[in-house]
Amino acid sequence: MRTPTDADHFNALRLKARERRDKALATAQSDYEGVLAKIADLEFDLLGGRPSRREPLSASVQAAIPSDEPFTIADIVARLEGLEPGRVVRRKSVCNYIATLTERGLIRRLDRHRGHAPSVYVRVGANVPVRPFEGMTLAAVMREVLVQPMNQTELVVCILEGGYHTTASKKALRKQVGEALAMPGSGFRREGGKWACG
Repeated sequence: MRTPTDADHFNALRLKARERRDKALATAQSDYEGVLAKIADLEFDLLGGRPSRREPLSASVQAAIPSDEPFTIADIVARLEGLEPGRVVRRKSVCNYIATLTERGLIRRLDRHRGHAPSVYVRVGANVPVRPFEGMTLAAVMREVLVQPMNQTELVVCILEGGYHTTASKKALRKQVGEALAMPGSGFRREGGKWACG
C-alpha cells in the first residue's frame, strides 16, 4: 500500500481550499437570490401588484435564447436583466426552464458544467455541428471509449483522439480519469494493470 507523500498532503489542502471556496460562492449566490426575492416581494407589497405587461418567465427566456449561436445560463440571465431592468430574474428558475427545454428536445447541451466553465447550450436546428460526446459526462465518455482493457494513459489518449472537448490540461484530465476509474460503484474494474468496463 502506498504511503502519503508531502505532495498528497498539499493536494489535500488544495482540495479543502477549493471546497471552501465553492461553498462560499454557493452561499453568496443563494444569499443574492434570496435578497432579490425579498426585494421583489417588497415591491409587490408596496406597489400593489406586478405590471400586467410583463410576460411569463418562460416566454421571456424563449425570446432571449439566441436562434443560431451557443449560449450559457449567464448569457440568458444577462439578456433578461437587460430587456426588463425592473424584473427580478432568478437564475435557478432560468436553469430549470432551460433543463425543461433540453428534456423536450428543443435545446441541445453542447458542454456540461466543468469546474468554473458553465454548461453551454444551443437551440436545436441552429447551424452548430454536433460535437463528439456532446453533453456526456466524463464517466459516460470513458464507458463508450473503453471497448477493450486499457491503462489510464491509453484511455485519456483515446478520449482526446475521439474529440472530447475539455479545458483541462492533459495532466488534469488524466487525474480526473483516474479518480473516475477508482470511484466505488463506477462500473470500472481492474484487469491486471489495465481497466475495463463492468
